[in-house]
Amino acid sequence: ELDPANLAAISGRASAHTLLLKHDLAAADWSHVIALNPAQPDSYRQRGASYLSGGRPQEALEDFNKAIQLKPGVPDIYVERAGVYEQLQDREMALKEFDLAIAAEPGQWTTYLARAELADRWGDVKMAIENYRLVVKYNHRYWNAYKALHRLGASHAFDD
Repeated sequence: ELDPANLAAISGRASAHTLLLKHDLAAADWSHVIALNPAQPDSYRQRGASYLSGGRPQEALEDFNKAIQLKPGVPDIYVERAGVYEQLQDREMALKEFDLAIAAEPGQWTTYLARAELADRWGDVKMAIENYRLVVKYNHRYWNAYKALHRLGASHAFDD
Protein backbone atom coordinates (compact mmCIF):
# COMPACT_ATOMS: atom_id res chain seq x y z
CA GLU A 1 0.00 0.00 0.00
CA LEU A 2 1.30 3.43 -0.94
CA ASP A 3 1.73 6.20 1.60
CA PRO A 4 -1.11 8.59 0.63
CA ALA A 5 1.09 11.58 1.45
CA ASN A 6 4.02 10.45 -0.74
CA LEU A 7 3.77 12.58 -3.90
CA ALA A 8 6.54 10.68 -5.68
CA ALA A 9 4.89 7.32 -5.06
CA ILE A 10 1.44 8.47 -6.16
CA SER A 11 2.91 10.21 -9.23
CA GLY A 12 4.85 7.07 -10.10
CA ARG A 13 1.73 4.94 -9.85
CA ALA A 14 -0.16 7.43 -12.02
CA SER A 15 2.58 7.15 -14.64
CA ALA A 16 2.38 3.36 -14.46
CA HIS A 17 -1.39 3.52 -14.95
CA THR A 18 -0.80 5.73 -17.99
CA LEU A 19 1.60 3.20 -19.50
CA LEU A 20 -1.00 0.48 -18.92
CA LEU A 21 -3.65 2.65 -20.61
CA LYS A 22 -5.67 2.81 -17.40
CA HIS A 23 -6.56 6.46 -17.89
CA ASP A 24 -9.26 6.68 -15.22
CA LEU A 25 -6.90 5.29 -12.57
CA ALA A 26 -4.14 7.62 -13.73
CA ALA A 27 -6.49 10.60 -13.53
CA ALA A 28 -7.57 9.57 -10.03
CA ASP A 29 -3.94 9.42 -8.88
CA TRP A 30 -3.19 12.79 -10.46
CA SER A 31 -6.24 14.19 -8.67
CA HIS A 32 -4.74 12.93 -5.41
CA VAL A 33 -1.41 14.58 -6.24
CA ILE A 34 -3.19 17.84 -7.09
CA ALA A 35 -5.05 17.74 -3.77
CA LEU A 36 -1.70 17.48 -1.98
CA ASN A 37 0.04 20.12 -4.11
CA PRO A 38 -2.41 22.27 -6.11
CA ALA A 39 0.26 24.73 -7.28
CA GLN A 40 2.13 22.20 -9.46
CA PRO A 41 1.25 22.80 -13.15
CA ASP A 42 2.68 19.49 -14.37
CA SER A 43 0.16 17.54 -12.29
CA TYR A 44 -2.69 19.31 -14.07
CA ARG A 45 -0.96 18.65 -17.37
CA GLN A 46 -0.57 14.96 -16.60
CA ARG A 47 -4.16 14.60 -15.44
CA GLY A 48 -5.30 16.51 -18.53
CA ALA A 49 -3.39 14.07 -20.71
CA SER A 50 -5.08 11.17 -18.87
CA TYR A 51 -8.47 12.74 -19.43
CA LEU A 52 -7.69 13.36 -23.11
CA SER A 53 -6.50 9.80 -23.68
CA GLY A 54 -9.56 8.55 -21.84
CA GLY A 55 -11.92 10.44 -24.14
CA ARG A 56 -12.80 13.20 -21.68
CA PRO A 57 -11.81 16.34 -23.62
CA GLN A 58 -13.75 18.88 -21.51
CA GLU A 59 -11.97 17.82 -18.33
CA ALA A 60 -8.68 17.77 -20.22
CA LEU A 61 -9.29 21.32 -21.43
CA GLU A 62 -9.93 22.52 -17.88
CA ASP A 63 -6.68 20.95 -16.66
CA PHE A 64 -4.58 22.28 -19.53
CA ASN A 65 -6.06 25.74 -18.93
CA LYS A 66 -5.10 25.48 -15.25
CA ALA A 67 -1.58 24.32 -16.11
CA ILE A 68 -1.17 27.29 -18.46
CA GLN A 69 -2.55 29.64 -15.82
CA LEU A 70 0.04 28.36 -13.34
CA LYS A 71 2.91 28.32 -15.82
CA PRO A 72 2.26 30.15 -19.10
CA GLY A 73 4.51 29.77 -22.11
CA VAL A 74 5.19 26.02 -22.01
CA PRO A 75 4.86 24.95 -25.66
CA ASP A 76 3.99 21.32 -24.95
CA ILE A 77 0.91 22.28 -22.97
CA TYR A 78 -0.42 24.33 -25.89
CA VAL A 79 0.23 21.35 -28.19
CA GLU A 80 -1.68 19.08 -25.83
CA ARG A 81 -4.50 21.58 -25.68
CA ALA A 82 -4.54 21.53 -29.48
CA GLY A 83 -5.20 17.81 -29.14
CA VAL A 84 -8.29 18.62 -27.09
CA TYR A 85 -9.57 20.89 -29.82
CA GLU A 86 -8.86 18.20 -32.38
CA GLN A 87 -11.03 15.77 -30.39
CA LEU A 88 -13.70 18.47 -30.22
CA GLN A 89 -13.31 18.95 -34.00
CA ASP A 90 -12.49 22.64 -33.59
CA ARG A 91 -9.82 23.13 -36.22
CA GLU A 92 -9.51 26.89 -35.75
CA MET A 93 -8.80 26.61 -32.03
CA ALA A 94 -6.36 23.75 -32.56
CA LEU A 95 -4.35 25.87 -34.98
CA LYS A 96 -4.41 28.82 -32.56
CA GLU A 97 -2.88 26.56 -29.91
CA PHE A 98 -0.06 25.67 -32.28
CA ASP A 99 0.51 29.37 -32.93
CA LEU A 100 0.79 29.94 -29.16
CA ALA A 101 3.25 27.05 -28.84
CA ILE A 102 5.39 28.37 -31.70
CA ALA A 103 5.32 31.91 -30.26
CA ALA A 104 6.51 30.49 -26.93
CA GLU A 105 9.41 28.59 -28.53
CA PRO A 106 9.78 29.20 -32.28
CA GLY A 107 12.46 26.60 -33.04
CA GLN A 108 10.84 23.68 -31.22
CA TRP A 109 10.70 21.07 -33.98
CA THR A 110 8.28 18.80 -32.11
CA THR A 111 5.62 21.51 -32.28
CA TYR A 112 5.92 21.63 -36.07
CA LEU A 113 5.81 17.83 -36.13
CA ALA A 114 2.59 17.75 -34.12
CA ARG A 115 1.04 20.38 -36.39
CA ALA A 116 2.20 18.49 -39.49
CA GLU A 117 0.70 15.26 -38.20
CA LEU A 118 -2.56 17.00 -37.38
CA ALA A 119 -2.72 18.55 -40.86
CA ASP A 120 -1.93 15.14 -42.32
CA ARG A 121 -4.82 13.56 -40.40
CA TRP A 122 -7.11 16.35 -41.65
CA GLY A 123 -5.98 15.77 -45.22
CA ASP A 124 -4.49 19.27 -45.50
CA VAL A 125 -1.52 18.33 -47.66
CA LYS A 126 -0.21 21.88 -48.10
CA MET A 127 -0.11 22.57 -44.35
CA ALA A 128 1.39 19.14 -43.66
CA ILE A 129 4.18 19.72 -46.18
CA GLU A 130 4.93 23.21 -44.82
CA ASN A 131 5.24 21.85 -41.30
CA TYR A 132 7.21 18.70 -42.16
CA ARG A 133 9.66 21.01 -43.94
CA LEU A 134 9.99 23.03 -40.74
CA VAL A 135 10.64 19.83 -38.84
CA VAL A 136 13.50 19.12 -41.27
CA LYS A 137 14.75 22.70 -40.91
CA TYR A 138 14.98 22.47 -37.12
CA ASN A 139 15.91 18.79 -36.87
CA HIS A 140 17.47 17.53 -40.08
CA ARG A 141 17.99 14.10 -38.49
CA TYR A 142 14.33 13.31 -37.98
CA TRP A 143 13.98 10.75 -40.75
CA ASN A 144 10.21 10.31 -40.45
CA ALA A 145 9.67 13.88 -41.67
CA TYR A 146 11.56 13.07 -44.88
CA LYS A 147 9.46 9.92 -45.30
CA ALA A 148 6.25 11.92 -44.77
CA LEU A 149 7.34 14.51 -47.32
CA HIS A 150 8.07 11.76 -49.82
CA ARG A 151 4.69 10.13 -49.13
CA LEU A 152 3.00 13.51 -49.70
CA GLY A 153 4.86 13.98 -52.99
CA ALA A 154 7.14 16.80 -51.88
CA SER A 155 10.84 17.24 -51.41
CA HIS A 156 12.38 18.47 -48.19
CA ALA A 157 13.40 21.69 -49.96
CA PHE A 158 11.42 24.90 -49.58
CA ASP A 159 11.44 25.79 -53.28
CA ASP A 160 9.06 23.33 -55.00
